[in-house]
Amino acid sequence: MATRPALKDAVYYRVKKVKGHKCALVCEAEPIAKYIKSGCCIPLRRAFRKSLIISPRDPRTHSYAKSLNRIKIEQTRHLEHYYFMIHPFSDFHFIWQTMMSIVHFIILIFFPIYSLGDVNIKRLNASNGIFIFILILDLFCWVNIFMCFFIGYYKKSTDKIILKPRQVILRYLCTHFFFDLVSTFNYNLLFGYTGFCKPLWFTRYQWSLKLIRLVTISEHLDNMQLRLELPDFLYRSVKYALFSIVIILWLIFIDYSFDYYYERQITVIPLEHKFFLAADNILRRLFLVDIYKGLYKYIRSPDLYVCCFSLQCAKIFEIWLLAKICQILASYTMVTLRYQTLIHQIKAYIRFKDLPKKMSKRIYSYINFRFQYCIFNEKTLMENLCLTLKKQILWHTCQNLVTKVETFKELPPAVLMKLVTMIKPEIYLPNDVVVQAGEVGSEMFFIYVGVLAVFTESGKEICHLSDGSHFGEIAMLLSEFRVASVVAIDFCELYRLTKKDFNEAIEPYPNVKEKILKAAQERYRETKNIGSAKS
Repeated sequence: MATRPALKDAVYYRVKKVKGHKCALVCEAEPIAKYIKSGCCIPLRRAFRKSLIISPRDPRTHSYAKSLNRIKIEQTRHLEHYYFMIHPFSDFHFIWQTMMSIVHFIILIFFPIYSLGDVNIKRLNASNGIFIFILILDLFCWVNIFMCFFIGYYKKSTDKIILKPRQVILRYLCTHFFFDLVSTFNYNLLFGYTGFCKPLWFTRYQWSLKLIRLVTISEHLDNMQLRLELPDFLYRSVKYALFSIVIILWLIFIDYSFDYYYERQITVIPLEHKFFLAADNILRRLFLVDIYKGLYKYIRSPDLYVCCFSLQCAKIFEIWLLAKICQILASYTMVTLRYQTLIHQIKAYIRFKDLPKKMSKRIYSYINFRFQYCIFNEKTLMENLCLTLKKQILWHTCQNLVTKVETFKELPPAVLMKLVTMIKPEIYLPNDVVVQAGEVGSEMFFIYVGVLAVFTESGKEICHLSDGSHFGEIAMLLSEFRVASVVAIDFCELYRLTKKDFNEAIEPYPNVKEKILKAAQERYRETKNIGSAKS
């Protein structure tokens, strides 16, 4: 991958949506502006609606829609067909998931400790702080159940965002709805407090169904780490520490619940004593010190069964914890160190060359876009594949780009396949000049990802090119001077085809080459006339 350095006058070619840009084109209205045109509080309503659609700030967005153009297409699709749905990669969903992850963590940590006490419904009244706290937590959970019916989801198998209400509702009903509903329906607070019904024992355990949410919490924390760019080693350490606390607390609660069921003396001692005694029992089993159960020997056979079960659970948890610790150390020593090694090499190179700060930032931007924080050597990978598989990968990646060129439509399939194997990828940063007006054309470009601006020789902005487009084929075929300059707006991944490679591929077909050159000459005259008229 090679990047051409930006020319000195590249500062002139500022493009809209880029900091400091003054676009000469008529600014196209954002998708939201088409749907919110009148009424009160238009800026506020647009800002709220913008938070519900796909956001470029979400790291998952860039794996699904790799360019600004594709993001805009997804936003338009959302607003046109699913206006009242919430996009899973939106800012609103990220904020809501963050808030609900905190709420679920509080529930999973608070309720095991709270349930160790003697819950007396008569003592719970509207002025009681615990009553109000539980009510607030339940209120958040009820709102979350309602919100889940309007939040779309990403389907990995088809690489699509599902926003259709029927599919979203059906998926939620088949996954988390039952667990959310039962764990949130607080029978004692709703009926026991009013005096209509007696408190039920199973309500002490219904909150344990919230443990199923650890899966979604883990996924959201991973997304949060990418979005906030948290250090991987620190993030994983904190994440698994929190998960370990939750698991140990629930094991303590299960151990205590068995004593509570048999009405042993442990139920009448102070809460802090209950907690530490149950914690001592669990930690003994966790580290296989012994299976002695606090102040009591095994006076019933179920005691032994429960203890053996808890021993197995504790051992599984210990193995899981050790595996995660090894995973953290491995990821820190392999992926992080490899990436950091590359960064240190770049820093040393920048110091050696005494490069200016602005250029250094552009180098770091290129590295981050090129590798996406994952070190891999594409050249080495491709060298290890057979020729047939290489061609299949290249054809899958580039066939849509090459076949869209009007001039190439008469080329035989064998020539198209050879052209695909000859084109080479390049990455350009914002404000990089890809093509300069006035230079002789010796290559053409295909846009895989990104947006570019086209300028006349006089510097007038003509149009924008985006994913799937191409440019420079006429000047390449005829070796004429280029009539326009092309400048990168966004981070762009292009494929370059040189005149030498094209001539080599089409050499066995002289008749086809003659037709292509005639068609190119006609298009060149038309393009030159249009360019002179616009300038």
